[in-house]
This record gives sequence, C-alpha cells and structure tokens, in this order.
Amino acid sequence: LKFLIIDLGGGLAPGGSGTIGLEEVRCEPLAALCRGMSAPGLRWNEAPPGATLSGLMSRSLLDEAGARPLGNPNYALAARDYLNLNARVDYHFAMIDAVCGANPRANSIRIRFKGGGTAQVQRERRARFVEQVLQDQGFFTNRQSDMVTGVLSEAARETIRERMEMLGRLLGFSRLLDASMIHEAMPGRVARAFQDGNHALAGLDFSPPGETGKEEEPGQA
Repeated sequence: LKFLIIDLGGGLAPGGSGTIGLEEVRCEPLAALCRGMSAPGLRWNEAPPGATLSGLMSRSLLDEAGARPLGNPNYALAARDYLNLNARVDYHFAMIDAVCGANPRANSIRIRFKGGGTAQVQRERRARFVEQVLQDQGFFTNRQSDMVTGVLSEAARETIRERMEMLGRLLGFSRLLDASMIHEAMPGRVARAFQDGNHALAGLDFSPPGETGKEEEPGQA
C-alpha cells in the first residue's frame, strides 16, 4: 500500500525525498496509522481464510476500465498534528481525517469505508463488521449499504494515537475480507477475532449458524 505524501508543514522530517521510512514521519496521526499497518499477522499479501474469490476475478477485469483502477497512487496530506488520507485498498476505499494535538477539544477522527469486490450482500456484511469494530472503539457510526462513516470527537492525544493504530490494523485486516463474509454470522465472528488480536483469523469457525452446536444471538451475527 503506497502513498504520495504532501507535507503541509511539519508532517515529515526536513530534507527527505523519495521513499521515506517511518522514522521520518513527524505527523502524529500518520505515524500511528503506519504503526498499526505494520502490526504482525496482517494479511497484506494473501487472501483471508474462507474467502470465495471467484467474483473478484471478474471484478478485476472490469476494474481496469474504472476511473481509479488498482495500482493508482493513494494520497496523504500531513501536518504535525493533522492527517487527511484517501486510500484504495484493493477493491474498497477508505478516507481518514484526523487531528491529534495537545487540545483534546480540537482532536477528532473521521473515517469513511466503502466498497468491495464481491456481491452486494457480502460487501454489506463487511460494512457491518467495520461498524461493529468502530462502535466497540467508541466511534459514533452511520451505515448505509456497504458504506460506513465513523466519528470520534474531543479525545485525548493518546486516545487518538491508539485509535489511529487500530485503524491501521483495520485497513490491513479488512483487505478482501468481504470474500469471507459467506453468511450472516461472519461479521460478528470476525469482529470478535479482530478485537482479540487474531489478525490471521486462526481457528475461526466459518460454518453457518446451527452447524456449530449452538445458535448465535441476532446481535452477534
């Protein structure tokens, strides 16, 4: 996942050019996001377990003619305490706007997550997963179809850092995840795996409800 970073002032160490390392990032929310994206166990180079990838192949062919095909650059506007990031991760889009400074009343995170490469029902299930994770992390959310918007306002600097790291993990964890949303119980199961730090989804039960020996509550599905 590559970004073109536009330094608005204080976002990067002076004198750098070309590819930069994390140590050169001075933007607090971007540095935290990158730390999360570097968490061990994230599936940046492989599909999630249980994925049904047949639909992604036809989507990939159609994508080449799209307005923003795979491989196009992502952009980040970065200052010392501010980040505006627009990213395409495979077939979904994410926008993050964050302020992380000394004044908690001015601090905030806004995230928008949309899209996918599979059928509408699977994209909507992944959106439910994203919504549940954001709500568990204290965000106010709104979900429409496969788009989720989350807002966290007036939080301490350390809280913003922690949530930005979480969002970095979420970007990697959510990659192609709609292909694993094979039935209604998956959003809840995958959300619990993410919150438990099971980024590889090791041992996750992909069987439909009723085949596991116990029924799941509607709110868990």
